[in-house]
Amino acid sequence: MPRTKKKAEQTTLAIAELLGLASAPGRTDPGLLRRAQAARRAAEVRPMDGKPEYSLLDDAAIQELFQTLPDDLYVGPYLAASYLGCTQLTLERHIRACLEPGAEWSKLLAAETPPRYKKGRFRWSFVREIRNHAANAARQRPSRSKKVPQGSDDLLAFLEQELPFLVLNGKVQAGWGQGGLTAAEFKRLIRAGADLQRLSVVQALTMPWANTMMRQPWQEAAVALLAGIIRSIQRNGSQASADGIVQAMPRRVTARAPDRRL
Repeated sequence: MPRTKKKAEQTTLAIAELLGLASAPGRTDPGLLRRAQAARRAAEVRPMDGKPEYSLLDDAAIQELFQTLPDDLYVGPYLAASYLGCTQLTLERHIRACLEPGAEWSKLLAAETPPRYKKGRFRWSFVREIRNHAANAARQRPSRSKKVPQGSDDLLAFLEQELPFLVLNGKVQAGWGQGGLTAAEFKRLIRAGADLQRLSVVQALTMPWANTMMRQPWQEAAVALLAGIIRSIQRNGSQASADGIVQAMPRRVTARAPDRRL
């Protein structure tokens, strides 16, 4: 694989390759290709939030182009990593996780029929396989949101982090990459006019959702974090109240018994 590049440079090369592959005769709907090319030009001229590479990857037309690539196509590592939303180093870790421990993945994949790795490029069906494997592994890991936060930093990060959500007619359909959102359902929503919007979890939860089952895990994560913060506040508040009462009370004065000899 070529040397690792910065995220912005990697994404620029990936988008260029994606548009080039999609331009092959008969491979992509011309209208979709024009929309993707227009999104690329808009991101170059007017970067969004100072991070044009992230906004462009989240564009609905770009995401739909990913879905049009045939399984037997071979793509470069920059395109594969960008599709998975990771760096090349993380891509290699995902590849090793799909294979037996200790295997030299490049030789192993190249020896297969058909090869899943050939001349430095990955078969697209294998890239999809890597993505599904990584998503399943993430779902099986214990959810961090179920734990009581160690401090306010956890809550602030949760509140401020912006993630791509699929929105149609003002209703949130699902979070990007969320379990239960199949490729077929994603394509159906995109064709119906859905957009990928970067929202914080709080913003997404204040909007109406088309499916309560898709909303439930986000709500549970938010409630668990907030409950942990509230418990921390109450615990520390109770201690502070007790300390304040002790400090506010006057010092105890021991009264002397009257002298009855008088």
